[in-house]
Amino acid sequence: MNLYANTSILYERGFRIGESLENKRLSPTNPSCCLDYDCRNKSINMGLPHYHLFYEMLLLLSPRCNHYVEGRKFSMKQGDIILLTPGVLHQSEYIDDNKNDRILIQFTWPGTMSFPDARKKILTVFNAPVPVFRFEGEALARLSSDLNAIVMDYMRTKGSAVQEIMANAHLLEFLSDLYLFADRNTYFQTPDTGVRGKIYSIVNYIHVHYTEELSLHVLAERFYINQYYLSHCFKEMTGYTVGEYIQVTRIRNAQYLLDFSDQNITDIARHSGYSSFSQFSRSFWKVNGMSPSEYRRRQKSRNTEEVNPAEIAEKVSRRSLKNPEL
Repeated sequence: MNLYANTSILYERGFRIGESLENKRLSPTNPSCCLDYDCRNKSINMGLPHYHLFYEMLLLLSPRCNHYVEGRKFSMKQGDIILLTPGVLHQSEYIDDNKNDRILIQFTWPGTMSFPDARKKILTVFNAPVPVFRFEGEALARLSSDLNAIVMDYMRTKGSAVQEIMANAHLLEFLSDLYLFADRNTYFQTPDTGVRGKIYSIVNYIHVHYTEELSLHVLAERFYINQYYLSHCFKEMTGYTVGEYIQVTRIRNAQYLLDFSDQNITDIARHSGYSSFSQFSRSFWKVNGMSPSEYRRRQKSRNTEEVNPAEIAEKVSRRSLKNPEL
């Protein structure tokens, strides 16, 4: 382990603490965490927005990248941290061809954990209007120290019964300090202008208004852009046609409801922007390779958080209320 260039953070490419939560059967009684010291490059950028059933944080060590959350673009630089709640649609875009280093932190906290009120309070930082945090001075030094403590104690206790306990304890300390320093966030997003800015605005609009009637024609009229020009620029920037992106956004939100609510599948189809259940079923199969009912059966056993259906309904409703400002 060495200090990463221009930071006070210990880093070694390929180092990992814990098992990735991506395909792990999540326990409803035990907290889990994973820290992955990995890298990405431009050639393996995510093609589609996705979400997880767990909390996720990404600390960027490379010079820059873009991250999209519910269609909103956030430009990040070295040292920035992005916080993602379970169920939030997001994707990364790395700009440089060189390898981009990062620390990816995934974790779950079951509802049965001690101090549930304090736990909920700490996690409110994940619901900040802007999910990216940029710190300086004391705050940056303390958070870097917290991360390093996770690594050093994990290596010190290697092979012992307390190794995982120590990792979770230090993660809690990191999250607590993140909560305490949240009001010192210096991140400011500069809006994109020109054609790129307009395409990002259209992507954002799709994520907020996916339950409404959407098409290339509707979007071209709303944003005062020639539909053939929009079609070309949208495909060039996102890799997908407007129709494909609308479909995937609707299906991703349907997956969210299948995971976190008890709504019947017919209602979910309607709340995801489909007037026909058969059309919804065909689109869902095309994106996921399985039916909505089969997807729900497979995913239910992996949901570790005690989710309040009313909270889910409120979150889905908020997505459709208005277009959030960058």
